[in-house]
Amino acid sequence: MSPRRGGIREMWLEAGTPARVALPAVAIDCIGTGLVLPFYVVYFRDVRHIPVTHIGFLVALPFVLSAIASGPVGSVVDRIGVRTVLVLSMLSLAGAQILMSAAETELAIAVALAVLGLGFVGQAVALMTFLGSVLPSSLRQRYFGLRFATMNLGMAFGGVVSGLFVSLGRPSSFSQVFLGDSASYLIALAIFLAAIGLHRPVIEPVADDGDDGPPVRGYGVVLRDPVTIPLVGLALLIGVVGYTQLNVGFPAFARSVGATPRTLGVAFAANGVVIVLAQLAVVSRLGGVRRTRALALVAALWFVVWGLVGLTQVVGSGTAIAVMLVGSSAIFALGETLLQPTLPAITNDVATDEVRGRYNALVAGAEQASFVLGSVIAGLLIGQGARTAYVVLLCGGCLGVALLATRVLERRLDPVANGLRPALVVQPVDPSPEADGTALPRV
Repeated sequence: MSPRRGGIREMWLEAGTPARVALPAVAIDCIGTGLVLPFYVVYFRDVRHIPVTHIGFLVALPFVLSAIASGPVGSVVDRIGVRTVLVLSMLSLAGAQILMSAAETELAIAVALAVLGLGFVGQAVALMTFLGSVLPSSLRQRYFGLRFATMNLGMAFGGVVSGLFVSLGRPSSFSQVFLGDSASYLIALAIFLAAIGLHRPVIEPVADDGDDGPPVRGYGVVLRDPVTIPLVGLALLIGVVGYTQLNVGFPAFARSVGATPRTLGVAFAANGVVIVLAQLAVVSRLGGVRRTRALALVAALWFVVWGLVGLTQVVGSGTAIAVMLVGSSAIFALGETLLQPTLPAITNDVATDEVRGRYNALVAGAEQASFVLGSVIAGLLIGQGARTAYVVLLCGGCLGVALLATRVLERRLDPVANGLRPALVVQPVDPSPEADGTALPRV
């Protein structure tokens, strides 16, 4: 008999007060992000008059610094606790947006973006470590799915508000939304601190007496885990063929085949709508499904996405191009609804509390590095007109994700960490009658 698939309502009732309190903070944080996310490039180019050739380097700067800093941040989280790192990170994020609102030179903007990148990785690692600590394994996947839906709702709401408010005719409106984002970090921080205070063990530093097992100082114990390298490699490859291309390669490719800005707007709107409508239904049906198989399905969906995008080169109708791009963005969103509950759940199920920060930091660092690597790939190939090669490379990368998930990670991953309920896991038994005088049946 297959296990009953737990729903979101059951998860919410069982999650505990700290996790429930944290979710409104996630929403407020993402509303602030939605206020500014659509307008960075417009602000840089049209308000501060930064050369377009420099904007790419500025946009990449926080991702580069996040990838570099993720390792040290993970160690700090494990050694001094979540609370301190989260406070410093979110104060840095708030301060960076205040600086951004007043920055008039390229150097000042670069400094603001650098602080933003460091604050972002600290917040991401600390928050995922906290949630991984307060949530039992059986609830993590559903909670992370609910969190992702909440994030998208928050960013969509913030984007609508700023879209109605921001105007090039009022340059000060850009500064005001950056200040709004800063305020959202401070409000979210207050709520996060309340959530952490309700679960004090998560903020206690881990004692390391050096007597039991491998030392938890540094990353040696994490890197010796046979799961770590394929997990981090999977996060990197998923980022390269996934989110980076959606945000960088997809619009560049679409414009190169004649798609209008309006089409891109509709495509990204379709992406958000599908996530909001489908996420909770999808995550409620993932119970008892191998997480590595869910990741393989993500790869299959994204293979279809990039195939459709590639076919826009050979259709002559602008309407057909628009329909294919909007459809591919919607299909991409279905992959996201499978990915976002799954990868964080695997990461936190293979980690112990002593090194949870480091596992989350390695995955976060791979995701940030993927943006830099994926942006370079998209820029070089699409910029040189090698659109077919670009599509073939992404489709090949999707196949690589599926193989890495099912042929490598699945073989090293504990079945429970792979999403199987204990009742579905075959328990090893000693078949010899000498074990207790009775031959035990295989389950």
